[in-house]
Amino acid sequence: MHFYRFHVADYVSHTRHLSRMEDLAYRRMLDHAYLHERGLAGDAEAVARIIDLRDLVDEVAAILREFWFQDADGVWRNHRVEKELALMADKQAKAVAAGRASANARSTGVQRTFNGRSTDGQHESNGRSTIQDSETPRLQDASTQDSLPASRPVASLPCVSDGEKPKKPKDALIEAVVADTEFQRFWSAYDLKKGRDEAAKSWGKLAPDQHLAATIVAAARGYAEDNPDKAYRKHPATWLNQKGWLDERVSKGGNGSNQRKTGGQLWRDRNEGWNQPPIDVPLLNDIPYDET
Repeated sequence: MHFYRFHVADYVSHTRHLSRMEDLAYRRMLDHAYLHERGLAGDAEAVARIIDLRDLVDEVAAILREFWFQDADGVWRNHRVEKELALMADKQAKAVAAGRASANARSTGVQRTFNGRSTDGQHESNGRSTIQDSETPRLQDASTQDSLPASRPVASLPCVSDGEKPKKPKDALIEAVVADTEFQRFWSAYDLKKGRDEAAKSWGKLAPDQHLAATIVAAARGYAEDNPDKAYRKHPATWLNQKGWLDERVSKGGNGSNQRKTGGQLWRDRNEGWNQPPIDVPLLNDIPYDET
């Protein structure tokens, strides 16, 4: 056993009264017992020799009397060491049992397949079986009166017709997003039927809640109204990836150009509600000069 749990607080609370040499002897005794996964054999002198502390026989004897006990065979054992070794043995036994069960399941429960069909099944050619099975009951064909073996059902195999490929998990996710009601509202409001799958991927990454979905749908409807020419609209996926619902809405006039306000219009809007007329300050040249 090359690793064991060491509870520092527990150890310190029980060994605080030990001297440095006694503490050293105790730690070496524990390491030896864990490493070899067995107790300590012999008397105090033999144990001191095992842990290479021949000059500390008295300290070793004191540690044996306080923290170790002898079994019927005279082997010194420690309660904590025996507990940890038992836990390790139980864990190893469970791991071995689980490995054997997994190996048995793989060897007996998995049916090999070839080209999507079971190797234990029948290979069909021109509507007739090419393999004759003596144990398979034979049926009479009403049209040809030929003896044909009964079909053998194969369990737990996916029913995939020739030429049909199983759906990938990514395709299934896209279909789930497309079937989502909120995405359908966005798709209808944006009104640009291009790149539906890419838009579904972007929608799936956003995973908007009900409030955010309503915000996106409303912004998409406004964007479609502001850009009646679909040729100048962004692809739905691009608009979603760029978070277009956060952009400022810019309306367009009847000629398709952006309506921009002139400086006077901006000034009037800024001073809307200002009832006082502007103060006219005369220029210096307009003030009459009195020579007298």
